[in-house]
Amino acid sequence: MTYLRIFLSVVLFTLPLSGCVGLSSISRMGSNMEQMSYYMGVMASSMPQMAFSTKRMADTAEGLQRKSDGMINEFQKKGVSTEKAVQNYAQTFMDNDKAIIKNLHGIKDELAQLKQTQPQTKLSSAPSENQEKLNSVILERITRLEAQIQALSSKIGGQSSTGPNTSNR
Repeated sequence: MTYLRIFLSVVLFTLPLSGCVGLSSISRMGSNMEQMSYYMGVMASSMPQMAFSTKRMADTAEGLQRKSDGMINEFQKKGVSTEKAVQNYAQTFMDNDKAIIKNLHGIKDELAQLKQTQPQTKLSSAPSENQEKLNSVILERITRLEAQIQALSSKIGGQSSTGPNTSNR
């Protein structure tokens, strides 16, 4: 309807100019107007399809936006839970190392006490030959155990110094 109005207004506007312009120009202008109205009709007929396609693209974009927001929220939640799990694992690992070191120090102290009490028992009574062999075997075992404990302590101490950093807790 608006195209018809435009067409009529253009025709009415060009009628007074017909005296100035030749008849062939008016017919050429009329054919141009017909072509213009034809192409405008073609555009008008495809407008609903373009509007529908645009609406579908907008709906798809909104759906993608919702999905991406959901994925971001999910990654953030998983990141927080993963970080907590790693911190708990690291803390458990360090607590276990501390407990092992404490137990090793306790064993080392007991061995040191056994070493100190061993010479006192030798002086207080005259041990038999079997008892002396037994004491030497015990002292040898104590020395080996101390060496093993020292090696384990240094190994664990080296691991905990290079282990995960949880000083920001």
